[in-house]
Amino acid sequence: MATKILSEPVVIEAATIHQLRNGAAERIINAEINAALKDLYDRGSEDAKPRKVKIELEMFLKDDIVLTNVSAQFTPLPRRTKSTVGKLTCDDKGKLTCLFQPDNAANPDQPVFGEEGEVENE
Repeated sequence: MATKILSEPVVIEAATIHQLRNGAAERIINAEINAALKDLYDRGSEDAKPRKVKIELEMFLKDDIVLTNVSAQFTPLPRRTKSTVGKLTCDDKGKLTCLFQPDNAANPDQPVFGEEGEVENE
């Protein structure tokens, strides 16, 4: 039985990358682009940073044939909080610590009301 050739060979170039590995290259590239777009939609207005998708071609020569692998990777930006203000303190033994108010990230000196209404931290 003869082998049937379904298509003619094509040149590996930018316009044909999506066809590599029977179209798997296009699927992984699109999946990473979609992940970047989702992250941009979710957090883009908060951080105003660009999203990057890295697409990489690896080409190897083995026994006079070229092996080509395609990889794509979206690396999301780290999720960050806004700053919490703390205050350095030093005890009698010279040990440094940093104190902050869990209920007021902007003011480490914010007094806290106790159960009876009295002000603590003063």
